[in-house]
Order: sequence, then C-alpha cells, then structure tokens
Amino acid sequence: MYIPEHFTIQEMVPPTLHKEIAHRGPAWAWTTLFDSRLLVTMDRIRNEFGPMEVNTWNKGGGLMFRGFRPSSCAIGALLSQHRFGRGVDMFPLETEVGVVRRAILTNPCSPRNQYIGAIETDIPWLHLDTRERLVSNQIMTFKP
Repeated sequence: MYIPEHFTIQEMVPPTLHKEIAHRGPAWAWTTLFDSRLLVTMDRIRNEFGPMEVNTWNKGGGLMFRGFRPSSCAIGALLSQHRFGRGVDMFPLETEVGVVRRAILTNPCSPRNQYIGAIETDIPWLHLDTRERLVSNQIMTFKP
C-alpha cells in the first residue's frame, strides 16, 4: 500500500465520492481506488518540480474530476485511465507545465518516470497515467 506524501484523498476524488468513502478512512480509498504506481509517480514529480494542484473543490474551487472519475462522470472518455485510478491531471504551481512534460519525455526510464505509460500534450496541465507501455522505453503521447 502506498499513501501519498503530498496529496490528500480530497484532492483526488470528487465530493460525492469523498462523502461515500469518508467513513472507511483514506487508507481504504487509496488502496481501493488508485494504482499505487500513479501515487508514487505523483509524489516523485512533486518532489522535483514543486507543488501540484489536482482537484480544488475542497478549497472552494471548481475542479473535481482531475483524479478519480466515477462511472457516473460525464467528463472524459468512457474508458479513461482516470476511471481506473491510473490517470491524473496535475497543474504545477511553481514550474511551467511544458518544462515538466519535457523532463518526463526526455528521460522515460528514470525512477521518477518509470511507471508513466502516457502523457497528454497540447493542454495547460499535466495529464499522466500508468497504463502499460506499448514499447518499454517510450511514453505514449496523445492530444485532446
């Protein structure tokens, strides 16, 4: 089991889901909803590039589907990696997103990046996921 050092369960789930899992505790949610490779990767990226924002609903913001997306969520693809706990959209607060994306893509096999299967390009945030790689030493890129 891996519990992130830099992210809370509120940042990773929508408010309706948070209400449903609150009584079970965050450890239950981390292990049930998320791929531990994603959580490790998020912390490693945060350690190197500074604070990252995922969902903001718990701070009064409007973002609520950038982590886990339940099947009832109309945002994103039907089989999005977010729906399997393998995808996240992070917004770097101190580093340009392009800098982070380039650092990941230029060194895909580093310990920081070893679990990343795909990155979305041409968006103002960092989407990454831990789907299996089609080629072991390459991270797939895709556009919205």
